[in-house]
Amino acid sequence: MPWRGEKTAALIMMILAATIEAVSFITLLLSLAGGSDWLVFLLITMMLVGVTPVIWSFYFGLRHLFRNQPVCEMVGLALWFGYGVLGLLSGTSNNDPQAGLYAVCTVLSFIVTSIAAVLTVQLNQRLKDPQPWTVTLALGACQFVLLNNILRLGEFGVITYTTVSNGESLSEYTASTWLMWSNSGGVGLPLAPGLIISVVITSLAAIGVVLGMRSPRSRGFRIASVTAVSLLTLCNLIIVLAYGLPTSGGHAHKPSDMGLEVVTIIIVGAFLIGATLLAGHRSLASPPVNGNQYGPRASGAPSTQGMQSRFRQYGRPQWPTGGGY
Repeated sequence: MPWRGEKTAALIMMILAATIEAVSFITLLLSLAGGSDWLVFLLITMMLVGVTPVIWSFYFGLRHLFRNQPVCEMVGLALWFGYGVLGLLSGTSNNDPQAGLYAVCTVLSFIVTSIAAVLTVQLNQRLKDPQPWTVTLALGACQFVLLNNILRLGEFGVITYTTVSNGESLSEYTASTWLMWSNSGGVGLPLAPGLIISVVITSLAAIGVVLGMRSPRSRGFRIASVTAVSLLTLCNLIIVLAYGLPTSGGHAHKPSDMGLEVVTIIIVGAFLIGATLLAGHRSLASPPVNGNQYGPRASGAPSTQGMQSRFRQYGRPQWPTGGGY
């Protein structure tokens, strides 16, 4: 497909979103490594790249666009930053001097990635092997779960390293909503169950992404995607209703944040579950025939706080094969 119209606009929006996120990433990097020698700076940079899945989503999204392959990463990123915008209304900033900058970057990233998501949803329907908008949304939902869970597991790895290095115990850490780790005195799932659930949901989401790109009409894709997003939503609701929200630690909240957190879980969860269920229903439809290499166009768009707290705004999705604009 020539570089004009929707494809060029999508590229511009993706580059703009990546630039905004680069500002946030560099600010985080400088605040963590300020005053360190070059080796420490390099190690911190490599660590952040490894545990910041948003970077990988931008990379694979751009790669797919240039290769004329289906682009689903923008839907996942739009959902991620939309969740981030809702999260700005609750929680504490822990006197972080960069909190204002992070907030602005999150809002701008949400706007830009939402536009990019709309464009890529439309582009995916014009492939030689068209990808329905319902499949794009469902894959974006699975990639959102991957973005969240890979970040939390990477965050837990950093916590484990720093805690063990200081001769402290990890037993006080619990998994709060969205499987965020906090040493807030038992508010959330205990360490072992929290880790097990995190790994299970992450694995299901990864399976959903792979199957969705290879066999979007398969029963395995429908089961894996719906189960992953449903488990994450159910887990969030159980944690917030049974344990409440942490009031200390890196992901501290105010007592008044309970209602807003429940609303956020319901809004995001409803979209995730709805998108995957809809894809499962629509995937039963037959592919286009009559020898037309371009699929029918359809409309569709996603509606879519120390070190530990700053990780909140940042998956490495798989990449699809086949197709072409």
